[in-house]
Amino acid sequence: MNEALETLADSVDALASAWEQASPASFAGPLSEALGRQVEADFEGMTDSTLISTVERLQNVVRAADALRMRAAAEVGRRSRPELGPERLCTRQGSNSAPGFLSEVMRVPIGEAAKLQRLGERTASGLSFSGAVIPPPFPAVAAALTAGTIGTDAAAHIVRMLESVAPRADREHMARAEESLVHAAETLTVATILQLCQAWRDRLDQDGVRPREDELRSRRALTRRTTADGMTELHVVLDPESAAIVVTAVDGIVSAQLHANRENDDPALADGRELPALRLDALVDIARHALGCEKTMPALRSTTVVVRTTLEELTSGLGTAEIDGVADGLSAASARRLAASAEIIPIVLGGRSEVLDLGRARRSFTRAQRIALAERDGGCAWPGCPHPPGYTEAHHLEWWERDDGPTDLCNGILLCSGCHHRIHDNGWQVEIIDNVPWFIPPASVDPDRTPRRGGRISIDTIAC
Repeated sequence: MNEALETLADSVDALASAWEQASPASFAGPLSEALGRQVEADFEGMTDSTLISTVERLQNVVRAADALRMRAAAEVGRRSRPELGPERLCTRQGSNSAPGFLSEVMRVPIGEAAKLQRLGERTASGLSFSGAVIPPPFPAVAAALTAGTIGTDAAAHIVRMLESVAPRADREHMARAEESLVHAAETLTVATILQLCQAWRDRLDQDGVRPREDELRSRRALTRRTTADGMTELHVVLDPESAAIVVTAVDGIVSAQLHANRENDDPALADGRELPALRLDALVDIARHALGCEKTMPALRSTTVVVRTTLEELTSGLGTAEIDGVADGLSAASARRLAASAEIIPIVLGGRSEVLDLGRARRSFTRAQRIALAERDGGCAWPGCPHPPGYTEAHHLEWWERDDGPTDLCNGILLCSGCHHRIHDNGWQVEIIDNVPWFIPPASVDPDRTPRRGGRISIDTIAC
């Protein structure tokens, strides 16, 4: 039995064993079986911890099955090579392409079938004319997929990124990036892996950042149309540099309104607008201010576009930079241009620092401290929370009044309102270790109380 099949068999056995132990026989009685509710009854009889464990084991089975589906899709692709002409497998089955045929057989979208075929081809070993085994192009991804430690979505992002930079990147650096990303994919979400792939792409192919940036900038556009009922639709496509300014301004006003809503004790005065409406109204306010106002809008006075780069890259204009709240990176030359603008503050790693620890001198965190916390946490520090810094507030881990907690960075954290309440209401603990926030769940959530990493996750923090 090959390794992939062994992984699948082991995953199914583990699931069956856990299911048998987690589902009390007394709970799922004959009535449940007669009503066709055996599975539902089993789940209803599980404790919270055993339900979570069962979900994890189910996902292990899915990953193990996907590893085999991927290999099967690659073989279908091999037998459907264009050079085989009318003898292609897909042609003989009445389809124009291997992904199209796989889509019909698997009953999945054609994009899913193409992804499985591509992954199977990029992670398969081969044979030379002499019979020697040729290792797969991406061995770390291949091994992780076979072992079932990462899923196909994360693997597809990693392979796609590495292939895009392969013509210009150093092979040793690519291997390091592959191993680092595979290790990260074992515990992090697919969305985080995509962000890390973009960061590695810019690190491995710095010469390609500026051309990509120019190409994105050439696609920026604002189109409008009037609908039959008199509404005006705007469709905006922003390059990263433009998005940094627009998104930060809009988020600053929206954040101020959300804060005002939380502070409002009178339900009759509560703002009932949904978030999309708040964003649109913020954009209108900005335009109205630009047309007639001479003074800066109050909500924008404390709004800052944070550009992150190194001192060397900022001074030379060569290399890459990141913008808070914008997924894609930009060139160091663009970072220099932004840094020269009003209200644009660069976070220069290794540059001049400010006095950021104030002890008990004041209760509120300063603007400089909030920027430093945003640099560390990336926005709401809760694991996986997507809220940017503009939607968060700086909170004391040791409370100011109850614990006499200082207004220092080691005692501060950025949290959105929902995650802040979750911590206090559900009994989570937070510790800052080596400038990284760790969230410790209560025993009711995880009996082992395994810490969950929060805050900003960058390629430098996961690379070894």
